Amino acid sequence: MLGPITGYAQEPVLPLTDACYPLVNIIDNISTYASVALEETPNIPADGLTRDESASIRLYTMEWTDGQRSLYIVLNETLKVADRNKLRPWFKYIKLFLSALVKIPCAPPQTIWRGVRRNVSKEFPHGMQVTWWSFSSCTTTLTVLENEVYLGTKGERTLFSIEVFNGKNIRAHSHFDNEDEVLMLPGTYMEVHSQMKSAPDLYIIHLKQEMPKTMLIEPPFEAVLQNKVHNEGLVDAKPVPGFQGQNGPAIGSWFRANNSEDGSNGRSWCGYNYYDTDNGFAPDILVMCEGNPCTYYSSPDNWRKYGEQYCGLEAEVTNIRTGLTRKIYISDAFAHEWVEKPGSINLMVESFKQLAGFVPSNKTQIIEVLWKLTGKRNNYYAFKG
Repeated sequence: MLGPITGYAQEPVLPLTDACYPLVNIIDNISTYASVALEETPNIPADGLTRDESASIRLYTMEWTDGQRSLYIVLNETLKVADRNKLRPWFKYIKLFLSALVKIPCAPPQTIWRGVRRNVSKEFPHGMQVTWWSFSSCTTTLTVLENEVYLGTKGERTLFSIEVFNGKNIRAHSHFDNEDEVLMLPGTYMEVHSQMKSAPDLYIIHLKQEMPKTMLIEPPFEAVLQNKVHNEGLVDAKPVPGFQGQNGPAIGSWFRANNSEDGSNGRSWCGYNYYDTDNGFAPDILVMCEGNPCTYYSSPDNWRKYGEQYCGLEAEVTNIRTGLTRKIYISDAFAHEWVEKPGSINLMVESFKQLAGFVPSNKTQIIEVLWKLTGKRNNYYAFKG
């Protein structure tokens, strides 16, 4: 098991040529290719990226000529080495590259494809959890893989069918802007759901992305690659009176932790400061408190009583449209007057984004959800009043 990818986030975001300077003795002609990438990049790139950020993606997608090893090949080999110190010369480039990628909205949950020109089916038994530590280029168009450059049509081959929820469509920033390339990030955690042999020399493996139990890659800055997952102190919880069994179909709306439009001030009903990146949600306060007043100001005793019962409880929340299920934790209370349908919940904006597959921009953007409590409590989100 490889260790998490950490340490690079403390680097400053540098211009591309400066970020590549530590690699001059590792990658042939890196300065030349970086200059070409910048020349190809428009002054105002898509997705709100800076020119250097967009060019860092373009550089990653470029193929070196004359038998030289391309940047993406060497970087991905290094990401799979157990000695994480080997990554240190890459830190400045990784900081720029990942800072660019997190600005690109996650593609909607979908099935993408990746092929390798050998039989690796024995390495992926049913039920196995796998982590891909490299950046992995995939496509949404299966016919692309028939090209001999990729999977081809002859010889032993393996085709991965991958259900993902946070892939990055980099077409607008790629050196090959005619391909619908979806990039999977390092530390993508998946389970093998099935495999089959569809032809004498073609094996198909079905993978489904899941949230990892621990952090596998450090986010480059506050806007994280995926929900901040705090699993320290996951313990059995005593039964609570409300929300037993399956809740919904119901509405899943979204809110920000410190925003006057959302009626929030950075301080949770659970008694601590919280953030947009927390993996949290808020259910109906009237149900949690059995119809009793239970805020700090209306009844401090009830606030503590019900906060201790509910805060930190783990729930499995499912997006009915996509079937995507996430484990999210009660970290606030939803004002009853805003609950339009029994069982409706208000999700932290980052949790909503990961469950919905898009970044919400207005309050009419909601999802339909089913959810149920698991009987576990995450002490990170437990009541702190």
